[in-house]
Amino acid sequence: MTSPRVQPYGWEDIARFVDVLARSAATIAPVPTMIIGVLRGGALPAVMLSHALGVRRVFAIQVMSTADEEARGGRLETVVSGQDGLHTVARGESVLIVDDVVNTGSTLRAAVAATTRICSPSLITTAALIWDTVGSRPRDRCPADLVAHSVEAWIAFPWEISQVTIQRSPQEGPDD
Repeated sequence: MTSPRVQPYGWEDIARFVDVLARSAATIAPVPTMIIGVLRGGALPAVMLSHALGVRRVFAIQVMSTADEEARGGRLETVVSGQDGLHTVARGESVLIVDDVVNTGSTLRAAVAATTRICSPSLITTAALIWDTVGSRPRDRCPADLVAHSVEAWIAFPWEISQVTIQRSPQEGPDD
């Protein structure tokens, strides 16, 4: 099997993508009153969107569907956890569920199902910074309602530890 193409994105790219999503999300009626970030990758974009939209109620939900961190790694049965905070959500709210990347849509579908089951919002809109189109056909529709960018590649985000170089001053030791 050949290695997939990896597309790195920097913080400037992420800020631009969040701006695109924020402008799209601002047109939703009713406007989202809460944002749910899909852990791990959707957490930072969700917080960034909450600031851009002025939405102070931000929650997180854990959806696991990959077996490892390898590009195009093995898939698991989708498991949803960390939904406890959603029990405080009032029925009938408009919710924006955010992830960093969408491919097949299984993660977003699982987050929507869990959110619907727990708090019965009036509207759920899904958003992703990037649509990874690997495996998609030309006429396929993006699985997210809102998406800022599409690419056919494995995505490398700036918040992934493998992409971050931590620099220490000469006086600092490994545990300082």
